[in-house]
Amino acid sequence: MNINIDLLPQERRNRLNRLPYLLGAAGLFLVISALLIILFITGKSSVHELDEKIATSTEARDTVLAEITSRRTGVTEYNFVDKYNKIHGFLNGIYKNPITLKEDLYKLLPEGGSVSNYTFENTGALSMTVLFPTKDAAATYLQQLLQADFVTEAKVTSISLNTEKNLYEAYFEATVVTLEGEQQ
Repeated sequence: MNINIDLLPQERRNRLNRLPYLLGAAGLFLVISALLIILFITGKSSVHELDEKIATSTEARDTVLAEITSRRTGVTEYNFVDKYNKIHGFLNGIYKNPITLKEDLYKLLPEGGSVSNYTFENTGALSMTVLFPTKDAAATYLQQLLQADFVTEAKVTSISLNTEKNLYEAYFEATVVTLEGEQQ
């Protein structure tokens, strides 16, 4: 026969008293775990829905952006600035700059010569009234015009003495090269 003497009765009772608490804590843990799993699954599906919405919105944005870009680039019925700039560039590539032609004509003037009237047309027709101190200066300027690369023909139509200014007034008619690449 075994005799069992329980010297620690309190400890055994405490273990038995802890069992309902442990079962309650385990049950609460299972319920919280189940709730977290359900929240994770619903959150995952809502994230997937949001990804789809973002992809749809991005595709719509890219379509609108491509349409706006096509309107802004190239020559379209919506883009008159590009159309004007292309025409302007094309025409500047065809015709020589008339200001440059005028400056080149002024560079040929002999000392003491000054232009009092200047008329230029895009066809190349040029008429100028130039004041010179001598008739020789007018002849020198005519020779300079005839030797210039950008002048195809030149002539003096009249020379008269301006008594008020005491200068000779020569009226020139010339034809200049107005197209780029055109030679004399």
